[in-house]
Amino acid sequence: MNKQQITIQLIDGRWLVNNKQLHECSEWEREFMNQFFQQYKNENYYTILSLKHTRKDESQITLWRANNQGYSTCLEYAGKYQSFENGYHNSENNMPIDKQTLDKLDTGKRVNDYGDEVTIILNSKHNHSVLGIQFINEKLLRKDDIQNN
Repeated sequence: MNKQQITIQLIDGRWLVNNKQLHECSEWEREFMNQFFQQYKNENYYTILSLKHTRKDESQITLWRANNQGYSTCLEYAGKYQSFENGYHNSENNMPIDKQTLDKLDTGKRVNDYGDEVTIILNSKHNHSVLGIQFINEKLLRKDDIQNN
């Protein structure tokens, strides 16, 4: 079997494959790069939690849908954001979490209105502890925001 080495680098804001820009790459280098980015996007993203729209009596934490297009209660319909905007996605009312934090949270299954089984992030004390949030007067807040008020 013929083994070939491939090197992917980010230099001056440009991705290079074997020291070549994408348009200079061979077909197999371009395919490898596409697979790399697909995997990278699937592993490196943020899920935005809506603290404002999560109520104390709900079993799940409310999530943002993709492209700032509303809210969801299940992970299957939640957006995967490559970055977040401070003051908007990251604010008193919202909290971005990375994939590594998401993986630490307890999840559950339920059946949605269409009969499909979906995954929810449990609105639990364990998850509140991991996320550094808690309910004060029926409002879900970051512990840092509680101490500053």
